[in-house]
Amino acid sequence: MFSIARSFAGVLLLCELSFASGPTNLPPRLLVLHSYSPDSIAPTPFDEIMRPVLEKKLGQKVEVYAEYLELQRFPEEEHQRLLVRDLQTRYRNRNIDVVVPVGFAALEFVQRHIGEILSPATPVVFVAVEARRIQGMRFAPNITGVVHSDDWRGALREILRFQPDTQEVVLVGGAAPIDREYLEEQRRQFQPYQARVKFRYLTDLPLVDILAQVSKLPPKTVVIQSGFNWDSEGQILTDDGALKLIYKTANVPVYALVGRNLGEGFVGGPIPAFRERYLLGADVVYRVLKGEKPGNIPIQSAVSAHAMAFDWRQLRRWGIKESLLPPGSVISFREPSPWQQYKWLIAGVGLFCLTETALIVGLLFQRARRRRVENALLKSRNEVRDLAGKLIVAQEDERKRIARELHDDHSQHLAAVAIFVNSIRHDLSALIPKSYRRIEELQDRLGHLHDGIHRLSHELHPPALESAGLNTALRQHVSELKQLTGMAVDVKARLESEVISPDVSLCLFRIAQEALRNAVKHSGTQHAEVTIKRGVGGLELVVTDWGRGFDPSTVRQTGGLGLTSMEERVRLLGGTLHITSTPQKGTRISACVPCPRALPLSASVAASA
Repeated sequence: MFSIARSFAGVLLLCELSFASGPTNLPPRLLVLHSYSPDSIAPTPFDEIMRPVLEKKLGQKVEVYAEYLELQRFPEEEHQRLLVRDLQTRYRNRNIDVVVPVGFAALEFVQRHIGEILSPATPVVFVAVEARRIQGMRFAPNITGVVHSDDWRGALREILRFQPDTQEVVLVGGAAPIDREYLEEQRRQFQPYQARVKFRYLTDLPLVDILAQVSKLPPKTVVIQSGFNWDSEGQILTDDGALKLIYKTANVPVYALVGRNLGEGFVGGPIPAFRERYLLGADVVYRVLKGEKPGNIPIQSAVSAHAMAFDWRQLRRWGIKESLLPPGSVISFREPSPWQQYKWLIAGVGLFCLTETALIVGLLFQRARRRRVENALLKSRNEVRDLAGKLIVAQEDERKRIARELHDDHSQHLAAVAIFVNSIRHDLSALIPKSYRRIEELQDRLGHLHDGIHRLSHELHPPALESAGLNTALRQHVSELKQLTGMAVDVKARLESEVISPDVSLCLFRIAQEALRNAVKHSGTQHAEVTIKRGVGGLELVVTDWGRGFDPSTVRQTGGLGLTSMEERVRLLGGTLHITSTPQKGTRISACVPCPRALPLSASVAASA
């Protein structure tokens, strides 16, 4: 019985311990106490910098309770008592893992009243506290944190270096106790430069008077803003609010402590390790949450990665050379150069222009090369045409020579042979009848041979063309053509009354001759028409048949010499040749050659006489 009771008591004890310890996966709870008012800065550096880094380190979210003590505006003891009572009511029954005071006023408040609000042993990690403010202070084992220092002495040294003609430094500060304290620290840091420049302090004055004075400062003066919570008349202002009014009014460069206010009109100033202090604070809180005792963690000192920061626009406004700034300075709000703004556009346009230039150069090169080739082709074509013309002239001369030899020599010999055979036929008619018949047959064949040679002679070079003219020569030719082939050709020409040059007559005769020969071979018709008339450009010859027709492009591709010969003859005289033909609809060949109007034939004969 006793053992059962003891076991039951053990189970109850375990349940009580388990209930007391609570669930182990609850997020850490932080109470963040800000010295300033909630409208001073938003978002707060804790929320923007420290909290994300801490949650990333922990790998989980943290539960944050934020309170704004406004101790700089309301430093009265009664305000602090009300704060203690209010915070005690809110957080008495909450398990706060770490208290984070932000600023020296919040640290002082926590050190005095932590035991009234929470357990006296609650870990405390402070941030955003100047190192000089905690000199001589002793902290409980549960308190540690991060401090920083504002190096105004080094900042003034750099200001005087890049503005060497500075003769006066004006310090502007508020009338709050903390403002006076901060101004005294600046005065202490500026002590080594008392002999170098003149110092003037615009403090404990109404803001209106301060603005009036900074608006008419003499040249070679700079303004340095100190802390400014309220003026001598109790007008409450944040540092940033006062700074905006001062830089808008001042007629000389204004310098201030650089936080997130850079870009509001002042030139620049020292960087108070703003981001670094919160990064170190996150690391210290992480160590405490992981079980390390605050007393075993020494107070950390935040050092800025850059000494000073500047607004590029204000540097240009006051003519301060960027090359004179201290090495490692941060320069913000730099207006990008045209290249930085439009480098891709410029690069694209440049690439496009280069491509276009390359294409143009290539096209010009190809054009020059094409011109050279075209000139060479034109020269070659002209040479070929000249050669073709010479060949046609040589052909006509050779035809004339052969025709003359056939007519004057061979034809005469054949005639003599025929006469001789005829006399033999008479002599043998009574003696040998069989031989008589054979000699008659031989005589007929000699007659046919004589006619063939005579016709060939006329085709090669018709003598009527020179003696009687184009009209007569054409009519004789179509008459012979009808006898040989049966094709009826109508000749419509009235050129008996004028003399035509031999070249034109020969050209038109050869074209008519070739066209009629083609009509006999290919058209399949027994009727054609030849027309010669005088047009605007000279004499025009038209040969028309109503036969099968053909495709001129196909005929040209097959390489026929007849059409080529006609074209070359017309070209040599500067004329034109047009061939119109449609399958099953006939063919029309038109040749027009320049031929000035000549004298009538009677006048030409009289003139020659």
